[in-house]
Amino acid sequence: MSSKTKSKSNIPAKQRVQDNTDANPPQPTKEITTTNTNTNTNTITSMNSSSTVKSISTAAAAGRSTLGCCGALLVIGTYHSVMAGLVFRRDRLALLFSIKHHDGCINTIAVGDKYIASAGTDERVFLFTNKNHQSHLTPAERAKLRAAAVVNTGDGKDRSGVCMRVRPADLGSIAPPSEVRCLLLTTNGQQLLCGCTDGQLIVYRTRDWSVTLAIPLHEKCVNAIAVHPGNSQQNNNNNNNKNNNNNNNNNKNNKNNNSSSSGVLAVTVGSDRHVAVVDLARGRLLSKWRYNTHTNNTVNNNNNNNNNEKSEEEEEEKRTVKRMRLEVRDEPHAVHFSPSGCYFAILAHHSFTVYETATTRLLTFYQEASTQQELQPHKQLHTFAFVKDETIVFGNESGQLLCAIGPWKREDTQPQPCTLQPVVIHIPTSSSSSSSSSTTTTTSEKGGESKKPERHPTHHTTRVKGLRCVEDTLFSIDAAGAVIAWRMKGGVESTLTLTYICSANCQGRVTTMDVMPL
Repeated sequence: MSSKTKSKSNIPAKQRVQDNTDANPPQPTKEITTTNTNTNTNTITSMNSSSTVKSISTAAAAGRSTLGCCGALLVIGTYHSVMAGLVFRRDRLALLFSIKHHDGCINTIAVGDKYIASAGTDERVFLFTNKNHQSHLTPAERAKLRAAAVVNTGDGKDRSGVCMRVRPADLGSIAPPSEVRCLLLTTNGQQLLCGCTDGQLIVYRTRDWSVTLAIPLHEKCVNAIAVHPGNSQQNNNNNNNKNNNNNNNNNKNNKNNNSSSSGVLAVTVGSDRHVAVVDLARGRLLSKWRYNTHTNNTVNNNNNNNNNEKSEEEEEEKRTVKRMRLEVRDEPHAVHFSPSGCYFAILAHHSFTVYETATTRLLTFYQEASTQQELQPHKQLHTFAFVKDETIVFGNESGQLLCAIGPWKREDTQPQPCTLQPVVIHIPTSSSSSSSSSTTTTTSEKGGESKKPERHPTHHTTRVKGLRCVEDTLFSIDAAGAVIAWRMKGGVESTLTLTYICSANCQGRVTTMDVMPL
């Protein structure tokens, strides 16, 4: 189904995207059965939110905790051009909407407080807005609204509060000059960043959906985009404001400047194996370098210096090693900033690197062995997420979850290698028994038995396509459509432990996922 209105990349600045009133509205909330740690099978009804900001502030002052994930919106893109929305609330997952607008595969999805954007192989970006978005609320009031949904009962966190409602409405579509592979909405929701296959970074202004910036960054496709959250600068300035109690006017100005500085710095990675750092405020390319780990550089330098001193046999061995390294050709395909913005990490299939944001200095790296026997397809890393500044979770081809624990910044100026360790997964007995009972076997005509996909899977069996962290909850999804919510514990100095909360099965080929806290 195509939209009624389209806006090209060269649309006038004052032209706005019109509402598609003829299109069918999204379906109301459906009921699906899920499993959790307390009950085997439950149903979820639609969310209701009727609390005011005044009552929220009084309830938060009465002792409500701000820790924990009270709710989240999971927007999933599939190979079958369907965009589905799942709501995580009260430790359960429910289907909220299912929309099919694209003519082909959905490449990427971006979710924000105000807008939802999806891009596919049909070279169009469809836009949606949240009709129930309370635009009159300030960010502090929205934080109180989310804090009111988490109630501290003493023996644990009862997530039975009220979440912000979500009701997507179609805004139409825009047509960038080429296919979009990655989308990202800034923190304040004022800009939409599009990474195209021709290497351009295009920035749209969400007020009128006009193109404000177009920078050619890469010679090939832009694989991923990350925007600095700006939290580190806010925390430092807020601490200074607390010490200077006499300068109230200066404190207000600093807070306003901090809120506007969020999302100025962007990092992109491309198929040309280059990393680019962009200043979005000035529209300038700050830095660009070729992605490479520290080990390859040192080995290549040693080989060049010792060519004249080695024998012919050793030179032949070095040629084979160099040939094998060139065959690997790790291409960066993901980039993310840490929650505070102090670090950013870049991921390839068999390696990843962590950089310091202030100096773009390489702090640590991970590189698998460059032998043909050890580089197996089932060990390829496909996605990752920052749990904390010093903890990263990875998902590989075989569905396994791994983690790397810092600290990244050490006294030694040289980058140090790090290792990957498996994540400890805890599944309650009630959840494991219910998931095993939901699996059924069918007998085919040839006499063989085939297993149907689990309705409530407790682990991933195939490629992990997405990882998103919302406070103490980790959401993971694999290519087969299994969505699992985990409760995280540890990860600072000990091994990261994940406890199964609930799960759902989309029963489709998933390509991407994005999460917004409610």
